[in-house]
Amino acid sequence: MFLPCLDGDVAAAPPSSAGLRVALERLAVLNERIATQPDVRDRLEAALRNRRYATGAQARE
Repeated sequence: MFLPCLDGDVAAAPPSSAGLRVALERLAVLNERIATQPDVRDRLEAALRNRRYATGAQARE
């Protein structure tokens, strides 16, 4: 069942049409956020790499 995935704010009753709509909307938002994360990561990585090279700092690995 999908109810445990909804932050516990949906009643434990069988899902209604409205409940299913909320779940689908939340899933769409999560999918959108997940899809944007590689771009966010890449921009952060590039910014850190550029700053490191600009300051002459060495990467610690």
